[in-house]
Amino acid sequence: MAGVLSVLVTFLLGRRLYSSREGLIAALLMTVLWAPIFYSQEARTYSFLLLAAALSGYFWFGTMEKLAESEKLSLWESAGYVLSAVAACYLHYIGAYLIMLQGLWTGCVFVARPRLLLRALPLYGLVLLAYLPWVAALLGRLTRAGGTPSYIEVPGWSEVPGYLRFLFNGASEERAAVWPPNNVEPLVLIVVLALYGFLLFRGLYVTLGTRGGLFNRKTLLSPSFVLGLWLVVPFASLFLVSLIREPVLIFRIMVIALPAAYLLIARAIVLLPFRPVVQNGLALVGVGLLLAQLLFVLDFYTEPHKDQAREVTRFLANNESPHALIAYSGAWGGNFDYYFERYGIRFQQEPQLQLLGTGGPRETLLLRSKLQSGDYDYVLYMQVRAFRPAVGFLVPMYRSGELELVKQNHFVRANGYVLKVGKYTRQRHLHAQGPGS
Repeated sequence: MAGVLSVLVTFLLGRRLYSSREGLIAALLMTVLWAPIFYSQEARTYSFLLLAAALSGYFWFGTMEKLAESEKLSLWESAGYVLSAVAACYLHYIGAYLIMLQGLWTGCVFVARPRLLLRALPLYGLVLLAYLPWVAALLGRLTRAGGTPSYIEVPGWSEVPGYLRFLFNGASEERAAVWPPNNVEPLVLIVVLALYGFLLFRGLYVTLGTRGGLFNRKTLLSPSFVLGLWLVVPFASLFLVSLIREPVLIFRIMVIALPAAYLLIARAIVLLPFRPVVQNGLALVGVGLLLAQLLFVLDFYTEPHKDQAREVTRFLANNESPHALIAYSGAWGGNFDYYFERYGIRFQQEPQLQLLGTGGPRETLLLRSKLQSGDYDYVLYMQVRAFRPAVGFLVPMYRSGELELVKQNHFVRANGYVLKVGKYTRQRHLHAQGPGS
């Protein structure tokens, strides 16, 4: 539902900033590109975050335009902005960051008119007041040493084009584990960069030819300029923080930028030096090709694209034995008790079973010590998000004879392995017990 509403709000935002044509093209892009569709299908907060970001943008533009033109605040626009801003803040920290950026830009726009700035400040006072119950948690998250989850890695410069791939049906590093690169992807990126470049140079040409250039209030509130900042600044700042301080950049939180990304493409198409009927035709052809890519190149609706944690858990449960040690690794190092209990494995009721989280060479020693206790005949090992971490930390135990591979099965970004405890491990256990055991 939130994803569908995001399409509507994107259309309304485009109509407010430009015209119904830009709004309709951007809304069509929102319906055929994988990122908004994928996160709308997940039972997580990202589709609601997208909706809140789009609504906050819609009401922010309305509030600022009303304030600049009539020096008054619209009650309807102000209430909508406060409510959507509070929702964005509570849904995710990146939402709070987006609202902070909107507040900073409000200050930049009206810094030369303090009276108008003072009228806008109460909006952010209300947002802050509503967010106060969560401020302590936010400060704790920002100051906690080593608080970054292990699945977030330091980004490389490849993440810059990866951001565009995320926005436009491309295989980012994470999705490449599911979607191998294809011949269509480079063509899509070339067209996207060409349209962005055209809009950028046209905007610079028009702006530099006006009085005041980049630093007059009209430019600071121009739709394309603000949308460009919306698209670039959150990603660029998170990228730099990830390089300098600690990694915080993951593409899925960048759903906040989808409305800006698609509206800028729509605006570039409408500004092309062709008749409106040609522009509309180009837009429809582009949307159709992106839909064909989604359906036939990415096989989005015919192949699974999510981590098959449930499937790999079922595979291990079907191969469970009374003396099995169940180990797992994954990006979260998460808790899979729920899935195992659904398939009849209850660790508290069966003391010979244990769910052991593993994820790297250090945990090899822990796994080895468990096996040397002699309580286990099998190891059932599951990986979720196979691209990180790998199963390589078990290789030394294969080579030493401590484990023997009996069966394996591969799923989407998940793997399951049935491993038998080798004779070498059992012999070491008997040796440790001594001849009188």
